[in-house]
Amino acid sequence: MIMLLTGAWFTNNEYVTQSTFTIFAVSTGLASSIKMDDYFIEHYGLTSGVIIDEEGFPVSVYFFDTTLWPLLYAFSFDSAYLCTAKCKLLTFPL
Repeated sequence: MIMLLTGAWFTNNEYVTQSTFTIFAVSTGLASSIKMDDYFIEHYGLTSGVIIDEEGFPVSVYFFDTTLWPLLYAFSFDSAYLCTAKCKLLTFPL
């Protein structure tokens, strides 16, 4: 999930649409638990909001924290960012 959002931050460092976030969450398994999803949003400095698109329609988004995400993007180029050993993903039980 972090890798997907880091790429999204590079594309648009202000926000990610909530629909894109949901696709990322489902594809990585984060959406398997509401508690985990909420914790991720809070822990990684995502703030829900609304923007108006070019056609004048409201779009639900998560705004990126302006301190954490630039540092995380820079860190993504470090070899410590990649997990070379098998990683274990912990999820909250439903």
